[in-house]
Amino acid sequence: MNRKHPRDDGSVDRRVEILKALANPKRLNIVMYLSRGAATVSALAESLDIKPCIVSQQLGILRLSDIVQGLRDRGYVRYELIDPRVLGLIRDLDATKIRNAKPTLYGTKES
Repeated sequence: MNRKHPRDDGSVDRRVEILKALANPKRLNIVMYLSRGAATVSALAESLDIKPCIVSQQLGILRLSDIVQGLRDRGYVRYELIDPRVLGLIRDLDATKIRNAKPTLYGTKES
């Protein structure tokens, strides 16, 4: 069987960038929290039990990866997800699905 390799149009690099940004537990928790709506650094820090300076640092990485954006709101910056499709990716990584998946040559296949 002859499978064509997908042409690299930059989309592979973009996917890698998103996966790298989500590969940190703190950033992943921030994204999951923001799935419920916009939040400030202080709200994220308090809810996730992370120091505000660390939340800011992690939000910076998520911003550079175009996963979140900050919006000014009466003297505060509220962060929100730019593209909620990122949540679909996170949901697809459900541990049960991964545990039950059978590896194949080109990825995984549900059992």
